[in-house]
Amino acid sequence: MTKTKTAEMTAAAETVRGNIPLLQKSGEHYLDNAATALMPQTVLQAVANYNAETRANVGRGLHNFAEAADEQFAQARATVAAALSAKNDEIVFTSGATAGLNLLANALGQTVAKNGAVALSLGEHHSNIVPWQIAARRGGFAIRFFRLAPNGAADLEEARRIIRGASVVAVAHAYNVSGAVNDISALAQIAKENGAKFVVDGAQYIPHGFAAPEKLGADFYVFSGHKCYAPNGIGVLWGRKKSLAELPDAIGGGGSITEVCEKGFSAAEPPRRLEAGTPPISQTAGLAAAIAWMQNIPQAAKENARNLAQSAREELAKIPGARVLFSGGGENAPNVPIVSFVVEGAHPHDCCQILAERGVAVRGGHHCAQPLMRALGISGCVRASFAPYNNDKDLRALVAAAKEAAHILRR
Repeated sequence: MTKTKTAEMTAAAETVRGNIPLLQKSGEHYLDNAATALMPQTVLQAVANYNAETRANVGRGLHNFAEAADEQFAQARATVAAALSAKNDEIVFTSGATAGLNLLANALGQTVAKNGAVALSLGEHHSNIVPWQIAARRGGFAIRFFRLAPNGAADLEEARRIIRGASVVAVAHAYNVSGAVNDISALAQIAKENGAKFVVDGAQYIPHGFAAPEKLGADFYVFSGHKCYAPNGIGVLWGRKKSLAELPDAIGGGGSITEVCEKGFSAAEPPRRLEAGTPPISQTAGLAAAIAWMQNIPQAAKENARNLAQSAREELAKIPGARVLFSGGGENAPNVPIVSFVVEGAHPHDCCQILAERGVAVRGGHHCAQPLMRALGISGCVRASFAPYNNDKDLRALVAAAKEAAHILRR
């Protein structure tokens, strides 16, 4: 990489960093972005503006505040739809990816025969495992798992075998431990060949680049706002219009119906039918602002985050006793900037504590991926995750603190 390119990436990252108030107030080396990304000023302001100027519920209100809230809510839906190359009525607001996956498991689980199956990968977050297991208990169907390849992505050959005969396939677009990006189009084709509905968990992918779920072949796609610079408590469920309309009723309440009587109810059309109750209105304002901000992140800053992650893999692997779990596949591999590692004989929480004492914020444990941890023969690991506002100082601090942790914990 040329000095000019490196300088360009560094400058871009510093520009992005300047938009994050929390980083201006703190000397923390924040590398826990895969859990929660930090919010830029424009997002903080959007949420504050709603609460200060527009605060009202959406739907059915005729006063000025309610009409302003309706307009803002509709615009937020349009902003999300445009980012996903989708239609407005294909966007369902939820409280997060977990809520979206629970909704889908509850609904699609009703369509799986007792002798049927749902296929998942071993790399899934618990939020894309447990809801299907709950549905399987009710419906009496099986859950099948296919393993990951050495590069940390889904093993497509085994996936082809495991998916055969399944009614639903649910898989992450990018994994929260390996950072590997799955070949979603290939998995979608396998699901289609088997007549299975295809659900994609985009929680770890969307922070690094918008997807066009329909073009990828997905039937449903979910993601969370708090991982892409938006507030907590907001998520998105995208579905093909036909797929949303065919979902069995899974939730109910105000806003999701057209009529209720003593004998039953009539459901509204999607997306309203899937948005029972008061929606996360201020959070949608923040999500729309976050998406607008993300669309202006320089490509060089995104490249810098990936470059930092690859350098972290290489430097951490040199530390005696440290082991990087996945290689990342090299500089041009389709990975999000996540690096997971273990220190032999040390608990990941002890490693994280030592790093935290040195101002390095990472995450340790099983990362809601216990099936994967068992497959790897470990109980947990340390995860560093980079964002476009991270810089070389963050990388150097991570490596230096990890060296100290390995030295202290392996004595």
